[in-house]
Amino acid sequence: MFPITLPTSPETLANLAALVADEADYEAKIVQARNYHDGAQFVHLTARLREFLGGDSSDTSKDADRLRLNVARIVVSAVVERLIVNNFDSDETGEAVAQPDALGQAQPSIVKPVADWAWKVWRANKMDAKQHRVHEATVRDSESFVIVDWDTEAMRARFTPHLRYIDQSTTFGSSADVGEGCRAFYRNDDRDQELLYVTKRWTEVLYDGITRIERQRLTMYFPDKIVKYSGYSGAWEPIKDATDTAWPIPWLHEDKTPMGIPAIHFTSQDMEAREAWPAQNAINYLCALELTAADMTAFRILVALGWEPVDADGNDLVISPGTWVGTKNKDGKVQDIPPADIAPISNLVEGWVYRAAMVTDTPVSRFITTKQVSAEGTIKQTDAPLVAKIENRQGELGNGWECCMNMARRLENTFGAGGLDEEVALYTGWKSAVTRDEDAEIARAQKLIAIGIPFTEVATDTLGYDMAKVTQWDEERKAQKQAEMDALAKQPQGVQPATNGKAPMMTGVK
Repeated sequence: MFPITLPTSPETLANLAALVADEADYEAKIVQARNYHDGAQFVHLTARLREFLGGDSSDTSKDADRLRLNVARIVVSAVVERLIVNNFDSDETGEAVAQPDALGQAQPSIVKPVADWAWKVWRANKMDAKQHRVHEATVRDSESFVIVDWDTEAMRARFTPHLRYIDQSTTFGSSADVGEGCRAFYRNDDRDQELLYVTKRWTEVLYDGITRIERQRLTMYFPDKIVKYSGYSGAWEPIKDATDTAWPIPWLHEDKTPMGIPAIHFTSQDMEAREAWPAQNAINYLCALELTAADMTAFRILVALGWEPVDADGNDLVISPGTWVGTKNKDGKVQDIPPADIAPISNLVEGWVYRAAMVTDTPVSRFITTKQVSAEGTIKQTDAPLVAKIENRQGELGNGWECCMNMARRLENTFGAGGLDEEVALYTGWKSAVTRDEDAEIARAQKLIAIGIPFTEVATDTLGYDMAKVTQWDEERKAQKQAEMDALAKQPQGVQPATNGKAPMMTGVK
């Protein structure tokens, strides 16, 4: 059985109770972050609004699906969509090798073996798509995980994203994505101190014939071992899977030192959209209020004075466009009440959207679009706080990807071909967080070249291209120019090449 030691000190018990309460509160906030992101928000509609927005007017559980203006998701996506890993670099000296260029000619190039290997592992794991899941979960929840293990069939490291674990007893909001995931345990519960171990919990589904059986699973990742448990009703027992050769599983490097914890903890300083949650509630309320006002007062109301409007059968008359109303009461008359102006309520909705943008440092243009196009300088100025946030997240998440690659390198040296220098430091390269105006940049680059700035300097410093790529382009451009000059030199003397489909001009002939 899984050993449990109960402390007897009242102070220790009180401290443990406080830690349990803090953990429950933290998990509830993560569930809340996921709910806001997915649109499962607090929305209360009247029966009348439910009637014309669709569904059972007595069912209040689907109100958020009928009406919401989800700004919480935009706050997160504004950051995540610019978090794109572009490459991995290293502090290696590099090896000079000949690489074929576009013309098939060998050109000298510098290759860094460890950095090149890391990028191949990244692409083999199809991380162009998976990285978005990791970045979104980390930015939204403030943490997520990637488990790095060895794929014995592909003979390479494998990356598997996981969410932060949420206990099934968490009842705040919906129960989506609870009961499974990973959790990190640090010394003194301080993320700045040593990571002791990481747990992964999930529900395993088994079949005894046609009978479906569910049991809980727990795996604990230590630096030097992996320990597995299974349990029913919370009673944990050691378990060995079919491929396991021992319990616990030794997790050692080829030199017999601890391999390290293979569950990499990605962290962010806070839940990105957390400050927008109160504004989100206000926006949803005002949207419902706007529709209610439109339904009740945004059309002309007719008042019959001295008579009751009824149809030929004596039923109450329903006034609609094109309806003729007549009365035999000579004193009867109709008075109309003009429609109310709901623009002030619409302005309130927009005002709270502005507030959500303000408290989250998100450009208002992400929420509200206009026909006016801002100047490049204005865009850069309004984007500055967002760019700063993104660059901070790049630092946080980049540390996580570097840890993943370091673990993958140790696995490669232990279970794979090996030969990778583990003293080489790897660095995560990101695409620029700044929105680029390519037309303006090209125009500026052309002006710089026109005044004599070298092409390679303009391409790297102004346009931000990689030096190796720029060198290749420059060589191709020179080769093409040389080929044109050689072709021109082969032309018969006194004959100019034909241009624009016209016959060549003959010179020197009388």
